[in-house]
Amino acid sequence: MLKLLSSGLIVLVLTTGLSIDTLVQAPSIAKAEQSQPSWWEAILRSVRRRPPVSRRSGGGRGDFDAIAPGIWTPQVLTTQPMVIWRHRGSISRLPDRIEIVPVGQKTIVWKQSLPATSFFAAKVGVALQSGQTYRLRFLKEEKETRKSIEFRVLSDSERQPILQVLNQTETALRSQQATPKEILTKRIEILSNYGLWSDALQEINSSELPALERQQLTQAIVDQWYQARQKKQPEHPESH
Repeated sequence: MLKLLSSGLIVLVLTTGLSIDTLVQAPSIAKAEQSQPSWWEAILRSVRRRPPVSRRSGGGRGDFDAIAPGIWTPQVLTTQPMVIWRHRGSISRLPDRIEIVPVGQKTIVWKQSLPATSFFAAKVGVALQSGQTYRLRFLKEEKETRKSIEFRVLSDSERQPILQVLNQTETALRSQQATPKEILTKRIEILSNYGLWSDALQEINSSELPALERQQLTQAIVDQWYQARQKKQPEHPESH
């Protein structure tokens, strides 16, 4: 069975440490918008058909902008979600550690010190439990710097039909000699149709695309979502 995530380069796999060399400083949003490759359009089109609404108030207006997991929907498909954020202010204000704790428990199932960087995409280094709800905490000098984010890993019965669709589709595309970008685009479309926005972004940041392109495409999608959010102006967004 094909794995959920592409087998390509991951920005960072968090286990006991980080490879600082793999972190890329985020370009300005304007610069990312100026050089969008034509093949992005299919992805941008698939994620804007019914764009999600951020569960956080503020919608990316602050210096620190958490992107995944749990921002666009509380559910995630993969048991090793990717933590993604960007920062556009003073590096000194960044969290220095993140932790994941099961809701209702005090046991820290995973924690990681953070480097000072303006864009961060890294896969959690342990497998989380299917069906469990977790809290992602941001800390600086042992104190929480912002409200934690809750997300739930889908149960096995919820995950299996989606994984089957992904695997069957990828197998069919490979038999048709589809390119890696075509396969990536289709997987993102499927995940978007299920409303699994964090997983869609994880597909990009787990792909074999160059690091800078992964980063720019992620930013282009998120900026598109924020623009849609401003148009919708939800009355009671959940604050995170």
